[in-house]
Amino acid sequence: MNRCIVIPSHVEGEITKLILFRPDDRILCADGGLLIALAAGITPQAVIGDMDSLAEAGFAKSQVPEGTKWVESSPEKDLTDTALCLETALEWGCDEIVLLGGIGRRLDHTLANLQNLVGFSKKGLRISIVDQNTKVFLLTDDAMVLNDLSGFAVSVFSWTPQSIGVTLTGMAYPLTDAVLYNDYPLGVSNKLSGTQGTIRVSHGTLLVVCSRINPDD
Repeated sequence: MNRCIVIPSHVEGEITKLILFRPDDRILCADGGLLIALAAGITPQAVIGDMDSLAEAGFAKSQVPEGTKWVESSPEKDLTDTALCLETALEWGCDEIVLLGGIGRRLDHTLANLQNLVGFSKKGLRISIVDQNTKVFLLTDDAMVLNDLSGFAVSVFSWTPQSIGVTLTGMAYPLTDAVLYNDYPLGVSNKLSGTQGTIRVSHGTLLVVCSRINPDD
């Protein structure tokens, strides 16, 4: 897969501890995410956005390192800075996106990134969201395996009005061919019963949220 790492302006945790960066990764920063990348010794291919966070931090275009493209947008736009990064990754031919952070600080931004996760998955991107306390995955008419989630709760939500044929195995609270609805959180706060679990949905879209039970650990 052609993977792109997107770094937004807010990330919980050190980015080099959240994921193993590969030499062939494409790296995009949404506005102030550039400061996070540079602090970690990472030079992205581009920084994209209205640059308001960078301006507030006193960072000027002249300070952008060689090899990083500055793509400034109008502050009056329909897409968020993160969504602009996702559009660019799509144009580059990437098919896997890892968004580092972008959740937890502002509820409106968190919801926007969750909607972006769903919307861009329909365009062919495989997207996940990761920070030090949370991992978010999207599953549509498919199955996925979860590994090594000691200390994490696993919650499964229906993003579509209903998700049919939901089966959870290897979980403390299993389900078999169940129907989940987007107005009743039946799948909240489960956990793996061992080191591996499987989630399957026959028809519908599930939002799989793995949350660290004790965030201070």
